[in-house]
Amino acid sequence: MPANQRLRFIQNHPLFCSLLQRLQELEKDRIFCCHQMNHLLDVARIAYILNLERDLGFSRDLVYGAALLHDIGKSRQYEAGIPHEAAGEKLAAQILAEMPDEIAFTEEEQRQILTAIRGHRRLREDADRWKLFCMRAIRRPGHVSYALPKPNATGALRKRIWRYCYNQEGAFMFIGKKEFDTTRNTYIMGILNVTPDSFSDGGRYQDIDAALRHAEEMVRDGADILDVGGESTRPGHVQITDEEEIGRTAPVIERLKQEFDVPISIDTYKGSVAHAALQAGADLVNDVWGLKYDSRMAKLIKDYGASCCLMHNRKKPVYEDFLADFMDDMRECLRIAKEAQIADDKIILDPGVGFGKTYEMNLAIIRQVGRMRELGYPILLGTSRKSVIGLTLDLPAGQREEGTIATTVYGMLNGCSFVRVHDVAANRRAIRMTEAILRQDDTVCVQR
Repeated sequence: MPANQRLRFIQNHPLFCSLLQRLQELEKDRIFCCHQMNHLLDVARIAYILNLERDLGFSRDLVYGAALLHDIGKSRQYEAGIPHEAAGEKLAAQILAEMPDEIAFTEEEQRQILTAIRGHRRLREDADRWKLFCMRAIRRPGHVSYALPKPNATGALRKRIWRYCYNQEGAFMFIGKKEFDTTRNTYIMGILNVTPDSFSDGGRYQDIDAALRHAEEMVRDGADILDVGGESTRPGHVQITDEEEIGRTAPVIERLKQEFDVPISIDTYKGSVAHAALQAGADLVNDVWGLKYDSRMAKLIKDYGASCCLMHNRKKPVYEDFLADFMDDMRECLRIAKEAQIADDKIILDPGVGFGKTYEMNLAIIRQVGRMRELGYPILLGTSRKSVIGLTLDLPAGQREEGTIATTVYGMLNGCSFVRVHDVAANRRAIRMTEAILRQDDTVCVQR
């Protein structure tokens, strides 16, 4: 069969052409999420890369055909309110049925394409491998497909997929064994301080049984990651020895890995503490100095294949141009990470609210947190119960829940993929409500 003959048939079919033209007319004032042919071909290319990387065995024509047809029913949704998956399945079936016998897809191939169209917006537990593939390869209108390398994929292919996807505003990452869709979701990192002197909950979870009970509560309430800290980093804190910090954190991490199926983070800036935590099973290193305090840290993370959260920090809040200097500081963290060959899909960035900043700077960096997306990595926002909320509302640490929730929602609206909080249940409810509003209907992003 001549190359691309099936695809040319689809692209030139009168029904496909008329539907695509009508869809483009309906979206002519749309700022983003436009269904131009280059978008459909981008979906096809990255879906096919994913197919090859996972060795799924689907033919190029099959993948490209599904990608070209996946949103063909969108204009019917706009005009008649028909779900575009249902409309698209029927329209695609008509186009495929009219393909000449000498180039036609087999009945099984047609079934697979229609299954992909019907299921690409909803992931079901009973989905077959093709439906699962297409759900991940064809995510949502207006964004290129989001290819996901295997956790152990290496070299140029992994980098190629990650960079391509992030350049198109979408990406997945693994932390431990858990997959995180950092474009479509905001995840919760629950704080588990096993310290006697943390500013908010110091002393409450020093005992390992108390720590496990609190971890169980946070997981039940919806925590996606548990962040274990053994030394307070509040302003004016007293630094403890590495041995003491390891004694507080490593046994807890080991038990958490035995008891719970969520990624575990170690909140430390010390290489020896991170090493002990990684040996105990930690999946992520949350470094409040962004790899700048301990020269061993970056290599440890790379050697263990761990993920990392790199936070902005300075010893003193002295800047010539706060935002420009802030971005330069973050680029320096990334330079250290890349010199150590930490993979792009192992990196999260944190603006460091409450660290090396004045009250006004803390408010400014929360307001400008979306600027960090220029750096090309997922963002974690950590404001929970911090002084910027206390000073704004004139409240003690235990009464800052509403202020924290406000920043969580603001972070969601500005592209933050993670929030680090004490009150998991309340913030999870706020995230769910915000998601429901934002995702009620994708057609709301049509600009009239």
